[in-house]
Amino acid sequence: MRNFQDFVTAAEQTDPRTPQVVLPAGSGPDVAMDALVVVFGDRDDRSTVRLVVGEVELGAVHRDTVLDLVWTTTKSGLGEGDNLWLPGASTSARYVELACPVPGCPSSHKFVFTYDEDDPPTCSVHPGTPFQRVT
Repeated sequence: MRNFQDFVTAAEQTDPRTPQVVLPAGSGPDVAMDALVVVFGDRDDRSTVRLVVGEVELGAVHRDTVLDLVWTTTKSGLGEGDNLWLPGASTSARYVELACPVPGCPSSHKFVFTYDEDDPPTCSVHPGTPFQRVT
């Protein structure tokens, strides 16, 4: 089982425009890693995201760190393939990319895995302006 410390750099200051991967409260490290694999695997130009679980921003996550963890294998014996990722697109994890609709807004994009269209997150730069779907 992983810990968030295996892949999150909590003390690192990131640009507030760095995209966020937003997961529901209570999501554990394995769920986060699955989500990060999907987000980083979708586009090669994504190098860093900020991980948010519930309302808490845990810190920065770098693509290289995630890929290193995914491709690292150990000779632990029975069950060593339990958390193996196969190449290709995930059939279970899908995200929605959200962004502020105001042109030029410096607020970061959000990659959310759960999304209520009746209660979307709002922009911190333009209070009251709901984020809209990009993808």
